[in-house]
Amino acid sequence: ARSMKRAADGPPAGDRGGGAKQHRVSRSGPCAFKVLCPEALVAKLMGEIHQVEEQTETHLQFSPRGDYFPQTRLRILTVFGPDASAISRALSAVLDSVIDISADERNSGNTDFVDRGRPVLRVILSKAAAGAVIGPKGDRVKGIREASGAHIHIARDVVDGHQLVTVGGTSEQISAVLEEMNGIVQTDADEP
Repeated sequence: ARSMKRAADGPPAGDRGGGAKQHRVSRSGPCAFKVLCPEALVAKLMGEIHQVEEQTETHLQFSPRGDYFPQTRLRILTVFGPDASAISRALSAVLDSVIDISADERNSGNTDFVDRGRPVLRVILSKAAAGAVIGPKGDRVKGIREASGAHIHIARDVVDGHQLVTVGGTSEQISAVLEEMNGIVQTDADEP
């Protein structure tokens, strides 16, 4: 009887058995977006995670403690959701936390959340999504910069299939860039 219970509690028929995390992702939706988080942001978001998930209909998953994006001390927050708008709502909540922390740290000399006196948010995009954000001859990213007024830096290095993107500016400027990038990422995810 015990093995019957395990089978009933296990992954649905046809599932390749990726475990609880894979099942969790499918429950949260097909869309995802990755944000890089210093420990101070992880700590702040952990206190708000259930509220953010409920309000935005998303699932927020942090990389394990000590598991950083290569060549950084930043943990990966993956936001899973049913659609681009749910992801956008969660990114807005994350950005609110970044803005709160950056206001506190602006005078401390810490560069996790502030660059050139402006709040910054770091995200990672797949190489294909980064290419789509950049656009032909850099035209798309140039247009995003001009329309938003934000500073956008996309690292040339591809690490683990991703490129680091740093976005700096006011809350409104960063939000406009995140909205545009999220749309591109979700469209990229729908491509075969």
